[in-house]
Amino acid sequence: MLAACPDTLASLRDRVLGHLGYYCRGRRSELARFRIASVEDVGPGLLVVRKWTSKNDKNDQGREYEIDDPDAVADIQRWIGELNKRGQGDPRMPLLRRVNKGEDLDPVSRVPADLGRLGYSAGEIKEITGDWSSTEQVEKYRRMGRRRAGKPADERRSKVISELRELRTEVQPVA
Repeated sequence: MLAACPDTLASLRDRVLGHLGYYCRGRRSELARFRIASVEDVGPGLLVVRKWTSKNDKNDQGREYEIDDPDAVADIQRWIGELNKRGQGDPRMPLLRRVNKGEDLDPVSRVPADLGRLGYSAGEIKEITGDWSSTEQVEKYRRMGRRRAGKPADERRSKVISELRELRTEVQPVA
């Protein structure tokens, strides 16, 4: 099935998807969560892929899968090379990306929220992703990611509110 894929960027991505699904026993949602950093080249002809999200994982260590199939290793390395060539090779970026009809990578919409949840600023997110013209939109996704993680969207605002609360308790009206 993988050998029947034509030599296009979308087909390369599809072959990588097939290899990862097979060797990592990945569900669709797990494959979508892979980041470039999930793949580690540990030696000639050997990759280690770490899968962090699974309903069977009970800790933060995740699971490691070794891939030593020469065709799979070559396809995955070539795909990561293509991402790097297009300026989309930051380790925090998604590994599997949509390829449009023009053989270009589509912008990543969830990454700003994910990076915002991890504490990156809008400027840092814009620099990492490289495909946002509006800082306002990046900031919107960053705040959304922070809220989903149960963190305040604006740390400075939260700090000021906390200081005001402390000040209010210190200065009690005299009765």
